[in-house]
Amino acid sequence: MVFSQLNNDGNGNYEELKQKNIDTGAGLERIASIMQETDTNYETDNFAEIIESINGENIISKRIIADHMRAATFTINDGIEPSNIGRGYIVRRLIRRAAFKAYLMDKENILKVIDVVDIIKKQFIGFIDIDEERVKEVIKKEILSFEKNIQSGLDTINKMIEKNEKFTDKVVFKLFETYGYPMELTQDTLAKKGIEIDLSNMDKLREEHAAKSKGKTKAGMKSQIKSTQKVTELCSKFVGYDKLETQSEVIHSIEENGK
Repeated sequence: MVFSQLNNDGNGNYEELKQKNIDTGAGLERIASIMQETDTNYETDNFAEIIESINGENIISKRIIADHMRAATFTINDGIEPSNIGRGYIVRRLIRRAAFKAYLMDKENILKVIDVVDIIKKQFIGFIDIDEERVKEVIKKEILSFEKNIQSGLDTINKMIEKNEKFTDKVVFKLFETYGYPMELTQDTLAKKGIEIDLSNMDKLREEHAAKSKGKTKAGMKSQIKSTQKVTELCSKFVGYDKLETQSEVIHSIEENGK
């Protein structure tokens, strides 16, 4: 639980909030978990149905797939597609992590994870209109691209083994950065060939990569911020406390390039 009591002005000074509140963290799914008397959110009816449809024995992997695929479904349905920067990169990571977990359990049927989109659509009929065909096509395209990356990474690893090249943490990370070849998969692939690798410096490499990606994201956001400044003098009145529906006029729109 979080007790919101003080406001930080950014200079280390704190003052009492006029409106204090208590954040219990009890979102919809946690409430559902309480009402259905389950140990975790993953055992509630919505999640359980998705998880049960996924092939494999590893329950943790199945939970990750269910969670990530659902998040990707809603995000793609809102118009955000996989890319290398910004919010699109988050979608890419969600799909690829789900695909990776599916690959480890059943690499011959990795595309089967796409079927969960149909279950998600069914669960939210009447609440959210999901264009499942478009969502599934976007996810399929990303997974197929990921599969190619896995094969490219595997080919590179095999060539390095043939040449007796050393697998340093930088090499392993480059496989991830260049081909999107998961580090866990590199470790597993090499372990099967009796090759050990030292990943002690991996956290530092991850941080450097994250900083680089963050820089790209900031650059992309600058144009968005500049565009929103055009409409700062315009103010929208929130009427959600009194109405469930209302009509509005679109006065400005922002495209991906910030125009």
